[in-house]
Amino acid sequence: MLRFRIALVETMLILVIVPAFLLAQAPALRLFDLTTPISSSNTPRDILGPPSISIPSVPGPGGHNSQMLGTVVLPLIIQLTSVQRTETELVAEISIANDSPKPFYLPVARDSNHLSLQPGNTGRRQFLFQLAFHFPGETDIVTLGEITEGSQSLPSSMQEISPGGTVKVRYRVPLLLDRWIAKGIGIVDVQADCVERIIDNDRYNISDQSQTLRSINTVAVILK
Repeated sequence: MLRFRIALVETMLILVIVPAFLLAQAPALRLFDLTTPISSSNTPRDILGPPSISIPSVPGPGGHNSQMLGTVVLPLIIQLTSVQRTETELVAEISIANDSPKPFYLPVARDSNHLSLQPGNTGRRQFLFQLAFHFPGETDIVTLGEITEGSQSLPSSMQEISPGGTVKVRYRVPLLLDRWIAKGIGIVDVQADCVERIIDNDRYNISDQSQTLRSINTVAVILK
């Protein structure tokens, strides 16, 4: 009977220890911190220059032009994992999961000379990291945080997210604190908002953009 109890205890210990061991070996998610300073290449900026990108428009109601509607559906799931507030901005951290059976290539370059978007590069894209602010009875306010760039011609400018894989991104968004407090708003629900732009290979023209992708959750931010 004593031997049976000892064997039983050893078995229980193994059952407890093995999962903990496997958990300890799980790789940490890669984090792209867009709150750090933008890198600068060795190529003089006055030679390359920042590209002037044209956003086409389509006829809207009454003949007026409106920004083109996105036709691309991103195969991603975004979760807003944290929001930290300072006096002038919000620092958001999101997880981006690939929900498709194919790899997804996320633009991650932030070079001051926009090397990814220079002439001759193919598969040029931009990715916009934004926050959407929800106010009761009002239209959502979407504020741009950061824009990353990428090209198939520069593999280092793209981060591959394998099927079922996930990466994390941290970015800043300006906070219009005084304006909202003046309206008596003390708390606001925030949602991550992302859009991808596809740029023509032969000119600085956005040929298409994705449908807006919102995080599956919201986070409440106290303003006062």
